[in-house]
Amino acid sequence: MKIPTLRGRGFILRPIRKNDEKDLIRYLDNKKISRYMTRIPYPYTSSDAKKWTAETTKEQGKKNPKTIVFAIEKNGELVGTVGLFEIKINHRAALAYWLAEPFWKQGIMTDAIHLILRYARREFYIKRFIARTFLFNTGSQSVLLKNGFQKEGLLRKDIRKNGKFYDAYLFAKVK
Repeated sequence: MKIPTLRGRGFILRPIRKNDEKDLIRYLDNKKISRYMTRIPYPYTSSDAKKWTAETTKEQGKKNPKTIVFAIEKNGELVGTVGLFEIKINHRAALAYWLAEPFWKQGIMTDAIHLILRYARREFYIKRFIARTFLFNTGSQSVLLKNGFQKEGLLRKDIRKNGKFYDAYLFAKVK
């Protein structure tokens, strides 16, 4: 599938590229980001970046991908990603995202989520979006609420990270 480029205020959403690995390592090798993400290890290595970009670009090359991830590009560098997972056409998708620490609290992620939701409704006819957050990730919860998500519940021991179990909030946006 061809992933389009979407324009936000001061950034673009574009397909992931193999040459994004340098920026992934630069920004994801950060405890403040890793602690909020279920699948991002700390330290984040070159091997992690290579594996992830290879898997992501391969999946997005499929006719009907189950995962689509956009790079958030600002000033020519990848500063985050926003993606849809477990895509079920004409039904639902799960949302996941991260943003490099120097770009927090600038409205970038709120705008990026708005763009990807609009794209997914148009391209995949998604009716229900879900997102999970750690209980302590109030920044992520705020971004979801700004995009019209509602907290649907508490998921006990839903996330396993570094050998520990964490509760999560489930958010959803239904059309």
